[in-house]
Order: sequence, then C-alpha cells, then structure tokens
Amino acid sequence: MNFSLESAEKLSFSRRCLFAAISLFLCLLLIYGNSFHGEWHFDDFDNIVANQNVHLSSLTSQEIQKTFYFRGEMSRPFSYLSFALNYFWGGTDVFGYHLVNFGIHGLTAFFLFLLIQRTLCLPLLSASYGKVSYDIALMASFLWAASPVQVPAVSMIVQRMASMAGLFYVLCLYFYLLGRTGNPDRKKVFYFVLSGFFALLSFGTKENTAILPAILFIYDLILIQGVNRQTLKKNLPFVVFPLVVLLVLSLFYLDFSSLMEGYRNRPFSLEERLLTEPRVLIFYLSLLFYPVNSRLALLHDFEISRSLFEPWTTFPAILAFILLNAVAFLLVRRKPLIAFCILFFFLNHLIEASIIPLELIFEHRNYVPSLFLFVPAALLISKVLETVSYPKILRLATVISFVWILILFGYTVFARNGVMARDVTLWLDNGLKYPHLSIVHVNIAKNYLDNGLPQEALGELHRALQENRYASTFQKALVHYNLGQMYNGDGQNKLALFYYERALSIYPFYGSAMSGIATVMLKEGNNEGALAYLKSALQGKGNHAGLYELTGIASLRLGLFREAEKAARTALSINPISLRSKMVLAECARRSGDLSEAISRWRALQKDVPSDVDVCLALIELYSETGQRALLVQEIAQLMELKGTEELNQFLQKSTQPTQELQIYAPNMNRILAIIEQCRKEESKPLKI
Repeated sequence: MNFSLESAEKLSFSRRCLFAAISLFLCLLLIYGNSFHGEWHFDDFDNIVANQNVHLSSLTSQEIQKTFYFRGEMSRPFSYLSFALNYFWGGTDVFGYHLVNFGIHGLTAFFLFLLIQRTLCLPLLSASYGKVSYDIALMASFLWAASPVQVPAVSMIVQRMASMAGLFYVLCLYFYLLGRTGNPDRKKVFYFVLSGFFALLSFGTKENTAILPAILFIYDLILIQGVNRQTLKKNLPFVVFPLVVLLVLSLFYLDFSSLMEGYRNRPFSLEERLLTEPRVLIFYLSLLFYPVNSRLALLHDFEISRSLFEPWTTFPAILAFILLNAVAFLLVRRKPLIAFCILFFFLNHLIEASIIPLELIFEHRNYVPSLFLFVPAALLISKVLETVSYPKILRLATVISFVWILILFGYTVFARNGVMARDVTLWLDNGLKYPHLSIVHVNIAKNYLDNGLPQEALGELHRALQENRYASTFQKALVHYNLGQMYNGDGQNKLALFYYERALSIYPFYGSAMSGIATVMLKEGNNEGALAYLKSALQGKGNHAGLYELTGIASLRLGLFREAEKAARTALSINPISLRSKMVLAECARRSGDLSEAISRWRALQKDVPSDVDVCLALIELYSETGQRALLVQEIAQLMELKGTEELNQFLQKSTQPTQELQIYAPNMNRILAIIEQCRKEESKPLKI
C-alpha cells in the first residue's frame, strides 16, 4: 500500500477505487478464509436452524411473507428473509451463509471507504484533508474491516443482522452525501430516494438503526453546514419539533410498564444498567484499540455497577464518558470531523446501551458505532507521515507500524475464526476466559451430550448451578430444565420432576418445563392427570407446540380421538414438522377404523422419517389387515434392510425401546412376526430374516 500523494495522483480516481476494492477484498479473504465452514452457534439455532418460518420451500409471496415473522411477531424482516433465501438455495449447509456474511462485510468496508473519502472532500474539510482523503479513507477502512471486534458480526451467522444493518446504514449515509453535494437536481432526487430506500432496509434489518435520522441530521449540521449561530438557529425547528412529536408519541404508545417488566428477568435494575453501561462503552473503546485474543469472547462476564463506587471503576467511567462527549461538543467548530467521530460512536450505542432491558454487553454491537472510529487514527498516521518526511527512517517506521497493526489485527481475526470453527471450541475458549458464567457451562454440556458424553454434560450443568451467574432468570430456569431433561432421559423420574418444577418456579409459564412435567406423568401412566395438567398449562401458554403434542398423546391414550386430532393439528399449525403430532393423527385414523386414511397418514410420515421402525411396523400391520400384498412385501423388505445382519427379534426390541416412554403406536410384535413368517413361506423368493 503506497500512501504518497504523488503515486496516488498518477491513477485516476476510478482506478484507485478499484485498487481499494481489490485490496480490501484480498485482505479480508486472507483473514476470514477459515471462517466459511464455521458451525452453528448460540442464537443461530433458534433464529435459523429451528425456525421453520425461514425454511423457505418456494419463492411465492405467501412463503416469503412468512419469513418476516419470528415467534408470532414481525421482527427484522429483511434479516430473516436473507436467512430464508440462504436456506432455499443451500438448506442448513453453513458455507452459503458464511459466504453471504463475508460479502456483506466486504461491501460495507468498500462503501465505508467511499463515504469517508467523499466526506473528507466536503468544503468544510477539504482544505485540511482533501489532498490525503484517499489515503486516510483507505487506512480507516482497513483498520475497521480488519478489527477483531468485528468477528462475531461476520463469522457468527445470525449476527448478519448487525453486519447487514451496517451495510444499509453506510449506503444510506453515502447516497445522502451524494444527494447533498451532487448536481444536477434530477440526480439529487435519485440519490435521496436511494438514501431513503436503504434507510428503510436498515430499519427492517435491526432496530438499533432507528438512530439513523439523528445521525443524518448531525452529519449534515457538523460536516456539511458547519456549526455556528446561524446554522443552529436555522436547524433548531428540525430538532425541537421531532423531539416534541417523539415525546408525545412515547407518552401515548410506549408501554413503560412492559419495559420495566423486562427488568424482572434480569439480574440488574434500570438504575444499575444505566450505571454499568458507561463502563461497558469505555471497555468497548479499549477493546477496539487493544483487541488481543485474551480479551475477546462471545460472552463477557461483566460486573454490574451497584452504585457510583461499586465497583470503583464506575465513577471514573461515567466521568470519562462525560468528558469525551464534552470534548466532542468543544471541538465541533474547530475540529468538526473529530467531534463527529466521537458523537457517532456514542450516539449509535444509545439504543442498546440505555434503558431497554437487554444483555449488558456484546462485541457485535460495535459494528455500526465503530464505522468512523478509526478515522482519527488514520488522521494521526497521515499527520505523522506528513510531519516526518525527513528523516526517511521515521516515515518508513510509521508505515511499518501501520502494516504491523494490520498484521496483528489479521492474525487475531484468523485465530478467532479458528476458535469459532467448532461450537465446542468456542465454548471451551469462552469457559477459559470467563469460567463463572453459567450459560457457558450449559453450552459446553450441550456439546458433551452431542458427542456422547452424558456424565461430562451432567457435570457441566451442575457446575452451571454452582456458579449461579446468569444474564437472565430464563437462563437460570434453562439450567434446571436441562437437568430435568438429563434425568428424564436416564429414567430418574423423581429427579427430573424436581428440576422441571424448579425451572417453572424460577420462570413461570416456561412451556418446555411444563412439557417435561407432563412427560413424566405420561411415562408413569398417569394419562388423566397429564391431560388435566396440560389443559391447565395451555391456559397460560397457549402457543406452545410441545404442550399440544402431549395433549394429543394423552387424549389418544384415553381414546378421545377427536380431542387428540384437534390438539395434534394445533401443534402442527405452530410447528409443521412435529413428527409426534403426525403420528397421533395416523394412530387416530387407525384406531377409529379408517384404515385407508391411516395408511395415507403413515405413508406421509414415512417420507419425513424413512428409517423409522415404528412407521414401518405400523404399515406392515395395516397392509396385512387391508390385504395389500405387494405393498406388504415391499414394507417387509424395507424392514429387513433396516435391520441389516442383526437378529430380527433383537433388532425390533432395541429399535422400539426408545419410544416406550411416550408410546403413541404400540406394535403387536407377535402379530408382526407372524405376518413376516407367513410372507416368508408364501413368497417364491424367500425373505432374508
């Protein structure tokens, strides 16, 4: 990279932009090249893997509209639509998702370069920075794009919400700038329309971009108009009127009681959050300028500020926050660019770092706020290069120092992506850095369980209980629920029930815990009690697919076929891939005597789970009963293929055992074996049993 003005002037601006695009792309490809096969993590599962709404099967308007909703409410529609399109073309193969994330980050970096370069050429700034605008913009864009703090927003698939919001945010600012400075008027209108379009896309991608109108206003005021008495007087109505409207609307429409209710699920109050966030913001700044691997993690264990002096860093952090913003206001006329960069960082943290009861800290929240943060650093490097033109050794040392910073940034990014390549390594790394976070041990337990290590998983869950440090009461309930699941799977019903009830006492109307309690009752044969409990639970948690699934099973066991069908259909309307509900519907038809409908439903279920032994056995019984000889032989052959070389009796006993706890279909083994034996005798080509 050559930072000299002479060499830059030899190239046309378009060629220099092409060089910037290619160099940014190659740099990012080098440091993010090991991220394209990183596994699903954390919120990826709920938002994408298990979210049926984004599992797009066709590009019809109805299917696309469905992707805009998450848990029954419209939420970040453009983010979820992008996930749905990824799913449509690649299912749950992570490569496509990572490729899109990488492309978004690269485009954001390039348009950030264009935005900074044009900003530095504004009349108010061009005298100071115009001649070196290209160099400063390229350096700032490189530092921002290669910052290790951006890794979660790029390499964690679900945090595309942050990076895509950042792309639309930058595009909105860029086209607004073109509209304000371009000619002729027809082009201005076009640019403003584009700016508004990208603003709407950003609003529909993530809520923190709601601050964008305020950013556009201060960008225009500070960097285009310039702050003086005349411009302040002229712009005063544009500040006062929206603020009054916003205040009135908030009084009428903002549900403050609901806002405060959110703090009941947090280990901190509103006052404690407001005291803590200045420390978080100062920590973010330190992380952005000193991003060593040992300080980076998906989840941070951040101590809550209980008062101005507990911990002692609270008051200094608040003081630093006030002083930095005061400096910005003092510099707004003499050094408008520096003032804007400071205000941009803090204003873009306003929504996620104020009164909303969110988690206290996440690294990906810096994606948008840090967009202009490296401009002052690039200005400093440019100033040093200009000042120390002689002796040449100092100039060379400055360039080498910048390149060395980029190398360190890139190495850390590459290392972080290596950690994030597998879910287990991500959580083990997080556990080493912050061993007292309970949710970290929950996720380590999940990985142990997935890898066939139940005792190690159980140990991690008890470690999570012992640490007793959670970001929400739901997380605490989740630990108890997972322990209930572990003991339930191990047949220890009393212990399972104890932990399910503890989870429910911590987090009332926890649907999964209610399902666990009902499951234990059904396992113990208390079908009437389970049905009564489920009906009561559904009064408080009426949209939980698992509760309706179990209601269907309990009703089926009691011979209440109409109620069972109704519950199963409701469960399927919430969760279209509920296999247990599909099995309930098939069994309802079989036990009601509608054998053709039963066969139709079991065959439809077989398409979803072609290797399910219960489905195969049910169809064998049904084909035998309806005299469909050819299909019967075909299904027996399918069963023989499933069992392989194993003894049939042993295979059937082992294969059907896991379903005994919530048995929906009860195969008549003696009858099935007799049917198979009869077919073996009658077939000209002997069946291999």
